[in-house]
Amino acid sequence: MIKEWLNQKRSAAAQARKKREASERLERKQEIEKETAEWKEKYFANIIFPIVILTKKDYLAVSDLAEYYYDTDINIWFVKSDHELVDSTGQKYDFKQIEKEQWVPNKKIGTMSYGELKNRLIPMLYMPKHKQDINTTKNIKDIIELLITE
Repeated sequence: MIKEWLNQKRSAAAQARKKREASERLERKQEIEKETAEWKEKYFANIIFPIVILTKKDYLAVSDLAEYYYDTDINIWFVKSDHELVDSTGQKYDFKQIEKEQWVPNKKIGTMSYGELKNRLIPMLYMPKHKQDINTTKNIKDIIELLITE
């Protein structure tokens, strides 16, 4: 009888914890959406994630706006004025600096084809498997998603 009572209490506590954790995840997701909504509207309205940020010697793949917004290693330290942003549809953007040394897309500077993106990225990849995998991709979004899963 005591065992059953303990099991019921443990089960109830576990369910309450799961419910609380789900509620906290939902609240956090809503906070992220609220905080990034202004950036989405102001700076990323026409940009389709995932994206890749290209430099002359390096690249950085970013899965979504929340990752870009919250990761200061990306939007403060990595990005500079001479870098290019390429979105999943091949649209290219340059960058401008805003408050707190953050960088955001400025204006569209053209488009990048699938072949051009492959040619820019392949010399930067060190693992032969990644070079092979990029050659099997079908479009720009596939390339960027492959880079994110490294």
